[in-house]
Amino acid sequence: MQKWFSQVGKKDTKIWVILYIIVGIVLAYFSTIVYPLSVLLAQMPGRVKFIMFIASILGLVLRLFIFTYVGYLVYLLLCSVLHEARADKTATKRSLYLAVCISSVIVALLQLVAIIVTAGNISQILSIVLTGLNAVMLAYLSAQFFAQRLHKVHLGRAVAGVLFILGLVPIGLNLLLPQ
Repeated sequence: MQKWFSQVGKKDTKIWVILYIIVGIVLAYFSTIVYPLSVLLAQMPGRVKFIMFIASILGLVLRLFIFTYVGYLVYLLLCSVLHEARADKTATKRSLYLAVCISSVIVALLQLVAIIVTAGNISQILSIVLTGLNAVMLAYLSAQFFAQRLHKVHLGRAVAGVLFILGLVPIGLNLLLPQ
């Protein structure tokens, strides 16, 4: 596994981004059209469900770029705070893209299985667990890519820690906001 982390390239990134998009589209289809997660959405006409499906796909693409560039911004800030030399820009972004895609694909597949098994009735606890799992995997993969590919172990741990905390923010919001 360490060999793969150190040798990922353009082809691997394309494969994981395509897989991220395909799994995200399937998850959006199941969660908006087949098993709507909301009682209100279940009673909506087909056109509204289709609009929600398209909005989910747009959100999927935006999520990839936002997570990657927030990670890159965290990386740049920590480089200046820790007085670390910057690594190759392309390799850094590729590492962040891959970390986001891999963690998101695994969690989306688990969420898809949960939607199918529960017929769309996912509990709040399962959502919290999946969000936490995504945060843990994103942090772990980021740390591994920084250590193995970029050879920046301390910086990778710092970036992974910040990304982990940012990944837990949705859990806090979910618990604080009334249902």
